[in-house]
Amino acid sequence: MEMDVSVGNAFVTMYANCVSIDNALRALKLASKHDLVSWNAMITGYAQNVHGEKALSLFCEMQRFRLKSNQFTFVSVFKACAIQGALEQGKQTHCYSVKLGFEPQIFVGSALVDMYAKCGSIEEAHQGFDKMLEKDMVSWTSSISGYMQNGNGEEVMSLFCQMENAGIKPNQYTLTCVS
Repeated sequence: MEMDVSVGNAFVTMYANCVSIDNALRALKLASKHDLVSWNAMITGYAQNVHGEKALSLFCEMQRFRLKSNQFTFVSVFKACAIQGALEQGKQTHCYSVKLGFEPQIFVGSALVDMYAKCGSIEEAHQGFDKMLEKDMVSWTSSISGYMQNGNGEEVMSLFCQMENAGIKPNQYTLTCVS
């Protein structure tokens, strides 16, 4: 039975959230059509379930169909790049996100900072953080965590103080990074 695209998207998301990625892929294939939400649901499903290579492969396939990415696409692709340690693909995707105007957005920016930090490129993570127009607890924590992962305790404490001065309350993960 072919499914309506909206129903198919809901099933893809549900199965991915339930860590049943094979069923998510089956649901995607059963849908009568695919839209950007379909692609994003599957890319996100792969990334959330630590299948970074498959997420990146699907993103490349999506590009061949000339589908325009949105902020949800970029967040998931940056996560997949971080999982894979795929710095070069992350850089290329970053350029594409800038071209489409998504870089300063808070969710994309936080994912970008996290990706660069996890790939060991802390200077680019810092540059991405600085370019963000708005910063929330997640973006601050991504930056703090990046410095912590890369062994720069002095910068961790400096950013934590800046975060507090900006009136952003830390969560448990932030506090773990600075302790």
